[in-house]
Amino acid sequence: MSIYYMGTAKELPQEMKSELESFIRQGIPVFSANGMEKCHTVTLGTSRQDGIRLTVINLLKGSGLQEVFMQCNRQSQKARNLLADGKAEVAITNGMGYGVLECTGEVMDDVQLKTEKWEEWMTQYHPQGPAAPDYAILRFVPHGIRAAL
Repeated sequence: MSIYYMGTAKELPQEMKSELESFIRQGIPVFSANGMEKCHTVTLGTSRQDGIRLTVINLLKGSGLQEVFMQCNRQSQKARNLLADGKAEVAITNGMGYGVLECTGEVMDDVQLKTEKWEEWMTQYHPQGPAAPDYAILRFVPHGIRAAL
């Protein structure tokens, strides 16, 4: 184990930043002709009135220590939870190590961002493409970190 850290994202020691950044980016799947290549498991936790909702989900390109992106249906429970509370945790694991990011989150409908983050596999969920009204981007900004890598 090369990193064990519990604290704020702002105070994360410089020598740990690149290793944790690399670990987070491994939660972004790479698609090949044979399907999705192995990536770390990413779980999103959002709060709702009757408890916590956990969802296994993929990170989108551009995700890292500064901000994390996911796609979802605008009407999903996770989107409704974020709109109501604005807090979430993103857990990333490879089965041996983990990083948990305590975040503020928002549901984004910006067409330029939705187009920038669009990936072909999303067509099965949003057949109208990046302009689909049900397609939204979830953006999370980490403020706390718990990691053991």
